[in-house]
Amino acid sequence: MKNVVVDFSVETGDAMSVYYQQMRTPYNISQGPLWRASLVSQPQAAGDRHQAVLVLTLHHIIIDGLTNMIISRDFMEVLNAIMTGRSHNTPTRHNIPAIADELFSMRDYIWCLKFLSSVAYKTIKSMLSDRCYSISFPRPNTKVAHTNVLRKDFSAETTQELLRHCKEAKVSVHSSIVAAAYLALLRTAQKYSKESLDSLRITYDNAVNMRRYYPSVYSESVGFHSCLTKHEYVVCSSDAENKDSFWSLARRMHDDLQHNLCVSKTPIRISPLSLVISATNPVNYLLTRLGCRNFVNTNMSCTNMGNLKQILPGKYGDGPVEITSFLRSTASELCGSPFLVVFQTFEGRLLLSLDHYVNNITEEVVNMFFSYLTHFIDDIAHNGTIKNY
Repeated sequence: MKNVVVDFSVETGDAMSVYYQQMRTPYNISQGPLWRASLVSQPQAAGDRHQAVLVLTLHHIIIDGLTNMIISRDFMEVLNAIMTGRSHNTPTRHNIPAIADELFSMRDYIWCLKFLSSVAYKTIKSMLSDRCYSISFPRPNTKVAHTNVLRKDFSAETTQELLRHCKEAKVSVHSSIVAAAYLALLRTAQKYSKESLDSLRITYDNAVNMRRYYPSVYSESVGFHSCLTKHEYVVCSSDAENKDSFWSLARRMHDDLQHNLCVSKTPIRISPLSLVISATNPVNYLLTRLGCRNFVNTNMSCTNMGNLKQILPGKYGDGPVEITSFLRSTASELCGSPFLVVFQTFEGRLLLSLDHYVNNITEEVVNMFFSYLTHFIDDIAHNGTIKNY
């Protein structure tokens, strides 16, 4: 096996500055490696406790959210084994196969063509208009294409209260947060609309782990095995009027997602389109570098890793190194979406972040949206609904 030299550095200072520097440094696709790492030391805490931030940056063509967690877990297990003098054995994992052609019928291919035609029409229509679909936000006055990040770590108490309300409503945490994001986007749009705006049609892309459709032996296969499914809803101010109306919106999203994943299995049906859709990335790259609008075909995207208790624990036996928090991000400023909502539960706390792309959305709009979103989640957790819409 050929040895690969990985760029690794030890830094001091602000961890987010190193984070952004790593994120914005291009890769040599033809030669690799497609990942790099930096260790950023932090001021020493009380006693003999040392703190540092490990920044792992990997190209998305070799990694998805689950692979990110697996690499981080393997790293922690190996590091703790070395520091305690124990042997370590990183497991060999199965390569995941391509989805078998026999899963598709001619009807599925016809459905794919209809789906692609619809997406292409809406994308071109959005690109030629002054709106991201139906939303009139001010356009950024910049040719720079960067990803910036906002984040909030909710307390364990707030997370448990949110989970309790979701269980009572028989709705996933995922759907409750997406519903809150829809209402936050509507509220933000209302602030910028010159006319009365009571409802909004919003489209979002949801990242799906495709391993769910394979035997359990492939549950931790590494690599990029994700798919985006598109969802469109009309959200109204009345959806935030009371407890029943909010949870009705969240339940509608929950039921639709479950049908999408488990009944119609849309991620499998649209998988033949992945090469066609990915072909827009070079076009978006060129348009963005020229300072032009690229193919914006969604209002926002969403990725949720769920509860990481089993996938990425904080502590590793009696090892001295533990994870206290983490930030997961995707630099997708060349792909069109204004921002990406990222969340997961780690060590009993909901970790929420927002990757936003300065060439597609202004800082003012993003800050307003994120403020509404975090406020709404707090409201839902402590009151069971949005009290101050």
